[in-house]
Amino acid sequence: METSNKEALLKWGALALGVIALECIGTESLTYYAHKGMEHPIGRWIIPAAIGITAMHLMDRDHDILPESIDAYHVIAKRLDRRVRILENVLELPNGSGSSANNIPVKLR
Repeated sequence: METSNKEALLKWGALALGVIALECIGTESLTYYAHKGMEHPIGRWIIPAAIGITAMHLMDRDHDILPESIDAYHVIAKRLDRRVRILENVLELPNGSGSSANNIPVKLR
């Protein structure tokens, strides 16, 4: 999957804005909640695992360490991409009309 530098910058910018928003919304920081979660018997295993999976996802470009089939981020992105493509096909948006030629409603799962 090839992406342009502009698209990559946009995605990293959106991620950074999301993190900043989460830092500003709560009464405590994300770091505080991570440490608080580490005090829980199950959280002490889940939080490091989630951080590890995130790091592998970001650094393993060729999927040598974390195969796409078990990469949670890849699975989520693939499902969202498929749904967006279905919606684009139903709405037939290339002309900018925003309406379907046959106006058949489609329920997305």
